[in-house]
Amino acid sequence: MARFIIINLLLFSFSTFASETSQWEFKTLFDTFSITKKEGKYTIGNREVNPGVFNDFEQIFNDDTEYDVQCPQDLGNKPTATITAHIKEKKMTRDFFVEKSYVRDNSNNKCLYIMKEGLAHLPLHRNWFIGEVNSTLPIKDKLQVYFDGKLVFDFEKKNSEWQQNIDNKYIDWDYFSRVLDSLKEFPIDKRYHLAFAKEKKQFEIRTGREIFSFYLVGRNFWAVKIPKAKWLVASSAWALFDDFKPELWLSKYNALLLTISDKKLDKEQRSQAIQRLGPTWTLPIKQVYHKILLDPDDDNSLKLIVLANIKNKPTNENLKVLASSLHRTEDLELQVEITKALRIMNPKGPLLSLDKPEKFDEQIQQWQKWAEQLK
Repeated sequence: MARFIIINLLLFSFSTFASETSQWEFKTLFDTFSITKKEGKYTIGNREVNPGVFNDFEQIFNDDTEYDVQCPQDLGNKPTATITAHIKEKKMTRDFFVEKSYVRDNSNNKCLYIMKEGLAHLPLHRNWFIGEVNSTLPIKDKLQVYFDGKLVFDFEKKNSEWQQNIDNKYIDWDYFSRVLDSLKEFPIDKRYHLAFAKEKKQFEIRTGREIFSFYLVGRNFWAVKIPKAKWLVASSAWALFDDFKPELWLSKYNALLLTISDKKLDKEQRSQAIQRLGPTWTLPIKQVYHKILLDPDDDNSLKLIVLANIKNKPTNENLKVLASSLHRTEDLELQVEITKALRIMNPKGPLLSLDKPEKFDEQIQQWQKWAEQLK
């Protein structure tokens, strides 16, 4: 009989515990809402939510959490958030001052100090729980990157292709493409109070009229301040920014390309840099080679070296550049070699001959007309 009573008491106690309801009433600078916990489930209204962003703060309302620090005199009377908890028929209210790193117990006006890193992800709005889980930054046809208050990259989209407008910076376009992808449909992993951005490493992406400020809030973990938003959103998608070194955005051949494109250097240095590139072909290499071929003042012997590399890439774009370069030089030997390269794709085209220089102008025009028909 006694055993039966004990079992029933245990069942009664478990039933009572399981059916206990706890509630936290939030009143923040941005929202007023309540979270209810019943039978291990957390809800806002009738909607079940993931309590992960709040679990760390539940212990603040435990009886064994001591508030034994004298509150600073400059704490003020406008907390970031006031949360009133109803737990086991007990009511308790706590004021959260995120920027000051203190939590105040209203029953004794004593405080608890918590580092800003801990308080910064205190839920300030129901969106912490039921807001969108993915977002996109609207990127326009002009994108500028600022670091330490200085413009470091100036991208512009023309004719469906991106270009970078600051001289002597050759971009890793694969990396740039990954950056653009990371700004589309990125997962929102965390939200933070704006105070968390203070004294953090920062860079900006400016596009259209919008400025998106990124802050390094953890190891390779970045959060962004979106215009008109009242908090930061962080995403693992931006791990590719690393700790933001501008060199990450540059082609790994940037140093060689700077040498090749520098007309102040002697031809030997520049040609050696081309040899070091070998048959490698990337968009920045193509851009440098095109620039050399189309520059009437660049060294013609260097153009011959460039030509030897570019003729192995008979794309329409390269062919158009070759045809255009014919009238950008008066070097007859170079003009002859250019037409040899062009005849790889158009064997019926005229071959310039040093024996008949009087026909050069007419034949060059024929090549230009042919190139104009290429798509």
